[in-house]
Amino acid sequence: MKRIAVILKAARQLGLRSLWLYGLYQLGLYSGHYRRVMKQPAKLPADIKLHCLLPVPEREVLAGVLAEERELLLEEADLIVENREYRQFGADFVTIQLAGQDVNELQHWVDYETKKASLPTGDVKLVWEPARFGWAFPLARAYRLTDDQRYARAFWQLIDEFTSQNPYLMGPNWLSGQEAAIRLVSVILLAPVFIKAMDIVSEKEAILVRFVREHAARIEPTMIYARAQNNNHLITEALGLLCAGLALPDEPHSARWVEKGLHWLNYAFTHQITEEGEYIQYSSNYHRLMLQCATVAQSVLKQQSLSLSLDSLANIRKAVEWMALEVDETTGKVANYGHNDGAYLFPLAQSGFLDYRPVIQAGYQAFFGGANYPAGCWDELSLWLNIDSKVGYRAGKDDEIRGRILVGENGSRAIMRAHHYKSRPGHADQNHVDLWWQGKAIALDAGTYLYNADPPWGNQLMSAFVHNTVNVDDTDQMTRAGRFLWLDWSTCTISKKDSMLVGIHDAYRRLGIVHERSVQFVEPNRWVIKDEICSNTEPSSQIHIVQIHWLLPDWEWEFSCDTVEITKRNKQIRLSISSEQGELEQSFLCRTGEVVAGEGRCRPQHGWFSPTYSVIKPALSYCVAFRGMLPMTIMSEWHLEET
Repeated sequence: MKRIAVILKAARQLGLRSLWLYGLYQLGLYSGHYRRVMKQPAKLPADIKLHCLLPVPEREVLAGVLAEERELLLEEADLIVENREYRQFGADFVTIQLAGQDVNELQHWVDYETKKASLPTGDVKLVWEPARFGWAFPLARAYRLTDDQRYARAFWQLIDEFTSQNPYLMGPNWLSGQEAAIRLVSVILLAPVFIKAMDIVSEKEAILVRFVREHAARIEPTMIYARAQNNNHLITEALGLLCAGLALPDEPHSARWVEKGLHWLNYAFTHQITEEGEYIQYSSNYHRLMLQCATVAQSVLKQQSLSLSLDSLANIRKAVEWMALEVDETTGKVANYGHNDGAYLFPLAQSGFLDYRPVIQAGYQAFFGGANYPAGCWDELSLWLNIDSKVGYRAGKDDEIRGRILVGENGSRAIMRAHHYKSRPGHADQNHVDLWWQGKAIALDAGTYLYNADPPWGNQLMSAFVHNTVNVDDTDQMTRAGRFLWLDWSTCTISKKDSMLVGIHDAYRRLGIVHERSVQFVEPNRWVIKDEICSNTEPSSQIHIVQIHWLLPDWEWEFSCDTVEITKRNKQIRLSISSEQGELEQSFLCRTGEVVAGEGRCRPQHGWFSPTYSVIKPALSYCVAFRGMLPMTIMSEWHLEET
């Protein structure tokens, strides 16, 4: 009965359309339909060419944009050539492994999806990531910059290795239509750089023609799954079909691929971006992914004298401005907000995974006709996408308050999460607050770490317990019904009152409780955050336990029950927590899942920070709980000092 209740609730919140489409996808799997329709594409005449979607940048112009970043690029490309090492998820260098399993053990992708065959042990994203071909971009950029044949030979060697170790439809790397699409677009964008590098041009071009046709044939039949998800899967798969059709105009299915790809891209951009410009997955990283795909799509369409729809363009402009306001302009970094799966598609700039400026710059230039930043290495993406590098456009930014962002002094700002969910929530983070100071996060969002892992991980950092907010009676903000599924969606409103951010949410309505949080900067160096936990029914004598959690950087620390001080070099931060109504229940400081000061129950996920996927680092969780009747007010006072 409980399972039936969960299914009915999921149907109501996710919508019958999504469940109907997902059911059709499952029917296609178990009926054998996808096995029957996915056949090896018929041979084409040998003289079929791969059409260049974008011109290759001039070597001199590329060198000028890279400037001092040139040597960093060549070092990265040399590691790929000499050691087969690339930067995974924008973090550490790891060996490129393009085979998900031994070729003799590979099964049809449907068998993995229906659990008839077992995936490799561990997180399948670690198998998929090198097969997205992110390593090909440093090779292409280095080859264009130097004309060194080593980079071209490395590319072709790795392509040959992938195709031989991952036969069509066989193995984990064919399991996801989205993964096939990302790989497909990467190859199409870079093919013009590498094809003419080889002596036997026709032979190499034939390899890529077959590669493109096989990947498009994998994507098209199962787009119903991406439509059911209505998220980044739909955008990447539609972009893959569009690019495949444009790159192979002589292919019999080309016109259909272009039509279908453009249709679903326009559908996604008009259904996945809110009125405020926020992306439907409530994630900084997925928001960037969407903008990357939008910019690539518009660039290749413009080259063919085509365009996204006017409604799509209007929504994308909102999304570009939304993201620009999130970015710290001195570093390009953003709050580690929502799911962060380490995705950085089409990395055509040297500034790195954490720098969002290349995508914002290209977005402004492509959709507004002008730059958001002065010239810099972040302009390389625009160069590769053939976008005019104009300057002069600046977004209309309010220096005092930017939506859910409150700007203080001396490089400090607060960012509050507040959602009225229109699609599946990612993290339970209503009224979570990030604090930044001089380009660094000092009140952190823990991130994601791993989607698929043994306890205590497996997407466990999505819980409210590890976010910078309050928790009532050890209850999460929503009901978790799966690794990626929340039910009983909460609602939060945010407003500005007397130069304060104020957020009110109903995540604890089943307890009859409302949480209101106000954030205010007090000159010259202090933030005051007040949490008011109130009953929304008649006054009650019921006792509640309210715990507040703050995730701090792993600096040197000093602790007392109501204050923690952290220091690093000349920076000192003092955080004091108090409540007049509540009786102190517990207060502790936790690092890497263990209490290091004070007394209390620490969760194994406390005291960890994941800057990108599969990477986990120590942090400090400061937890204070109070017991008492409602209403209860908790004050968090932050003092920021330079010594």
